[in-house]
Amino acid sequence: MFFFRKKNKPDSYALVQEKWKTGFGFWDKNRFEVQKEDTYESGTDKNRFFLKLKKKNHFAWVLSELYRYKDFHMEADIEFDEENPYSASGFILRYINDENFYYFLISNRGRFRFDLVFNGNPMKRIDWTESPLITNKLNSVRIIARDTFFSFYIDDEWIAEVEDDILFEGRIGFAAQNYNESPEALFYLNNFLIESRPIEVEKHFERWTAHIPQEPEARIRLAKTLYTMGAFPAATIQLKKALRHKKPDADDFFLFCEMCVNMGMYDLALETAEKCLALEPSRKEVIQEKGNILYLLNRFLDARDYIKENISGFEDNATIWNLLGNCEYSLGNFQKSQEAYETAISIQDSMPIFFRNAARAAEMNGDKKKALDYFVKSSRLFFREEAYNELYPVFNSVRKIDPDNNDVRVLEGMILFLEKKYSRAEEIFKKLIEQGYRDSSIFYINGIIKMEQGNRERAIEDFTKACELEDSFYLYWLRLGETKLLIGQDPEFELKKALDLSPDDPWALNQYGLYLLQKGDDKTAGDYFTRALEKLPDEADIAINLSQSVYNLGQRGMAFTLLETEAFQNNPKINNHRGNLYTRERDYQRAVHQYEKALNLDPGNPAYLENCAKACIEADMIMHAEGHLTKLFDISPTAPVYNLIGYLALIQRDWIRAGVAFRQGLELDPENGDIMVNMASLYLDRSEYEQAKEWVEKALRKNPENTDALQIKERIRLKFEIKFECATCRRHWWAPRNVSAQSPIRIHGEPPGDAPAGKCETCGKIYCIECAQKYLKDKRFVCPDCNQFLKLSDDWLKYLLLERIKNMDK
Repeated sequence: MFFFRKKNKPDSYALVQEKWKTGFGFWDKNRFEVQKEDTYESGTDKNRFFLKLKKKNHFAWVLSELYRYKDFHMEADIEFDEENPYSASGFILRYINDENFYYFLISNRGRFRFDLVFNGNPMKRIDWTESPLITNKLNSVRIIARDTFFSFYIDDEWIAEVEDDILFEGRIGFAAQNYNESPEALFYLNNFLIESRPIEVEKHFERWTAHIPQEPEARIRLAKTLYTMGAFPAATIQLKKALRHKKPDADDFFLFCEMCVNMGMYDLALETAEKCLALEPSRKEVIQEKGNILYLLNRFLDARDYIKENISGFEDNATIWNLLGNCEYSLGNFQKSQEAYETAISIQDSMPIFFRNAARAAEMNGDKKKALDYFVKSSRLFFREEAYNELYPVFNSVRKIDPDNNDVRVLEGMILFLEKKYSRAEEIFKKLIEQGYRDSSIFYINGIIKMEQGNRERAIEDFTKACELEDSFYLYWLRLGETKLLIGQDPEFELKKALDLSPDDPWALNQYGLYLLQKGDDKTAGDYFTRALEKLPDEADIAINLSQSVYNLGQRGMAFTLLETEAFQNNPKINNHRGNLYTRERDYQRAVHQYEKALNLDPGNPAYLENCAKACIEADMIMHAEGHLTKLFDISPTAPVYNLIGYLALIQRDWIRAGVAFRQGLELDPENGDIMVNMASLYLDRSEYEQAKEWVEKALRKNPENTDALQIKERIRLKFEIKFECATCRRHWWAPRNVSAQSPIRIHGEPPGDAPAGKCETCGKIYCIECAQKYLKDKRFVCPDCNQFLKLSDDWLKYLLLERIKNMDK
């Protein structure tokens, strides 16, 4: 008899040194996870591994089920399905968990990228970079990871390298990204090899990094990408390596010059600019940059003379006139510097820095009037650009020139507003307005202060005045329309005016979309949100609004897909909105998960805490709800928070605690309809009929269409009341089950037609006065079926008639 030793099960998280190769054939082993999910699936088919994505804007991966790797050499063949929309595929590297890993992708549009995800935050290491080697079909990919060094190859040609020292080991995986063109995309992994034995990895590293030549153009492309990312030292290294193997042209010199300027290496930048100009003497951007470098080197005289020599080609260039002004100012030629700045202003009058520079020069020239005028104009432009930090030095300069000037007071008010000292700012603006000062900006800021104070009606008055004084500035109209929408007024004229003045402004488009959304025109609203999102594709608020509009149209999948872009991966607003969508679907478990993700990113946000507490209550997660409400109460003890605390106590049948919480909430907001409904529910649970009825009627007087109040009212009736109905018109009345004994009724005058007339003691039918008036006998109501007199012998009918007469008297 033979005994075979049982194989030990491999440790899937072991850090291994091995060579593993597969072609995904029948006899080949596959380590990549085979999965079938709603949004993606993976498996083997026809000697290759596939990964299929099933939704737009989706990034998915499948990990190797075995082992972690530190240093490795990887080879693989990646193929895009010919029907794929714009999409990308590649590998997850050094995966620790879903919040810590690297990934490398190539797209079917000939580009690649390399990123780190660290603690859930995406960090670009190499942004999208073009490569002529990448095709939309089959691509042979090679990756070498050695310590902090990564290098990448396509078809055995170098395309990139980068250093990063965050993650040093982890698992690998096959990854794919689908974008916004189509929900489906298919990717194949035809062959795969990974080598992690140290000596073999070192051999590959030495061979591919030291002995295989790299194309200089590939390094220059990488250098340009790194430069645009702001990684100037890394970009410089790549450019220098490229220029070892090619003769630099003017573009290369200029790129290196710009890198040196950004790194503060001005002498080298100047030398490089002169080399560029030796090849292309009339290249304007280099001429301008040389003048700038001379100025940065404090060679003001050389910079001025150089700019003057070449100014003939820059008559319409405001930037170079401003630079000339800087040179003259530094040389003490304040009159000439003012003239240069004023030329820059005449070319481009929307740049606040030109006005500020002109003001400084005019001040040095002794022209205080012009200096004051320029300073004030610069401050308004800085304010509009929201460059608030620039206002402080401007204010100090203006105050020195003329401390009693009204423009100085305006600036002081602006600064107090920025410091959130609203009452002091409001006081300054109020005095200015009383003195007859008419500047649109003070009315606009005054309106914003009113908004911060919760006084929206008064804010509308100020925004309206700002629009009257300067009706060509779209922002004033936009803010006025937005405020009108918030208080329930029709904002169509104002929002259309803002769009007429600035048709492509994304916030004007977004606000008009919100107006249409509130009107119920979800489709047209979606069109405006789409246009706004095209302008600001990473703006979460606009994406949320678009998601809301398409969800309202029944396009659930699209509503969620819009939120899946890379820019929104760790955005708490997006998580909160997902939670809201799940709440609408009554999927409270998923809603809680999304709200808690939002809270992990923004722990103290009151809105997220409130939403999460509500969802926890609905999901019967009582302990979670109490935890969130405790935090929320510490941050924001508002009426809605007291209402939630009371509601939670109500669920737990802690009626005393519930009543205390509801009453404290009503002290803060006596007109809160939600608390009124819950008070009615509390008394209903305690079988206190009169109080329950009183509170539900208060809620319905405030809002007759309050569905929660109507439901409570129905519950009160079913528990405490009896229904009576007219046998002819089906009009009905509700009376308390335990009505007290009623005295005989004597009616003076005409009773109301909708009150009960009486009951036939023979057949038991009841009639209202309006119907019974048709059947009279001896001036008394009779039953049309039995011809018997109708009587109010029943205490309930007496009660109903008396209540109706009381209400009529009111």
